[in-house]
Amino acid sequence: MLLYGGLVPSRIHCDTEESLQKRLTVLKDIRKRNPEMVIYGFQVVMRCPNYSSSDEEPDYYEIYGAQIHKAGEVLHKDRLGISHKVLMYPGADEVGLTLISRILNHLYEKKPKIYVKYASEKSKYMPWKRMFEVGFRAGINRRNFPDGSRCFKK
Repeated sequence: MLLYGGLVPSRIHCDTEESLQKRLTVLKDIRKRNPEMVIYGFQVVMRCPNYSSSDEEPDYYEIYGAQIHKAGEVLHKDRLGISHKVLMYPGADEVGLTLISRILNHLYEKKPKIYVKYASEKSKYMPWKRMFEVGFRAGINRRNFPDGSRCFKK
C-alpha cells in the first residue's frame, strides 16, 4: 500500500523503480526519528492470475495471462532453487487484517483462543478437503507445460 497505493494500482502501475524507492524512504525517516517505535509491516507479492483477462491487470494479460502465470510458477522458483520449499497462496486482504488483530492483541495484552463447535459429528468432515489436497499436491508436482517444455512460448 505504501509504494503503490493499493493492490489494484500495484498491478497496473507505470512507476519507475526510482520513484518506488523514494516512497520507501518514508519508513527510514520514521525509524530514524523514532528508533524505539514498533513498526508492523507485510509484503504482498503482486498478483499474477492464472487466467487471461485484463480487467484488473495490464492489457497484455488479455492474451498472455495464463502463460505468464505458469512461467512464473515454474521459472522463478527453479531459478532460486526453492521449488520444494515455497507455497504461494491467496489471501492478500487477510494478511492485513491478521496484522491489525495482532497489533491490537499486543496493545491490549490479549491472547484470544478460538474454538470450533460443529453442529453435528457429520459436519466435522469436509468432503472437498481431501479432493483439494490431492489436487494441490498434483499441481505442485507438475513442473512442465502441456507441450513438455519448461518455459514460456508465444
